[in-house]
Amino acid sequence: MNPYEELKLEPGATPDEIKAAYRREAMDHHPDRKDGDHQKFQVVVMAYDILKDPDKRARFDSTGSTDDPTPSENRLGQLLRVAVDQEDWGGNVVDNMRGHVKLAITQTGRASDVHRIEIRKIERRVGRIQGLPQVDVMLKSKIEHLNSVIAANDVEIVVLEGVLELLADATDPGSPETQFEWSALELP
Repeated sequence: MNPYEELKLEPGATPDEIKAAYRREAMDHHPDRKDGDHQKFQVVVMAYDILKDPDKRARFDSTGSTDDPTPSENRLGQLLRVAVDQEDWGGNVVDNMRGHVKLAITQTGRASDVHRIEIRKIERRVGRIQGLPQVDVMLKSKIEHLNSVIAANDVEIVVLEGVLELLADATDPGSPETQFEWSALELP
């Protein structure tokens, strides 16, 4: 779906033009109208949701995708932007990126450690609280949630370690002897 086409707009449309186009298209396709089309109305609403949000609009403009990035893509994109920004202060983008990826791996690992400690505390509470099924269910639900966060962190660490391996032999992307394929990162 191209939100600009759905709202009949040019890519350089202003926020006021976007709002006006949304209202026009929403009125034309509203399901309460005699000739309204519910599916088309939903598409118009989704298009407006993308174009009214500066971050979603920028993501669509740069990637052509309306999908939300994964947490790892968000993290890698942030790391790359910081590394590039720091190049302006002196330094090499690749070296900056290596440092930030290592820091991200450490921080993500520490967050998982904190969650594991919290799980142990909850498990001790579950052992002491007997005969209260509602509390038991709530605590077990919290443990499941923390385990899913730990699993997501583990995946992020694997992705970041892969990026670190890619960066191991990389040179500055601005230099002629660049060995690193920056598109391999697939960042937003």
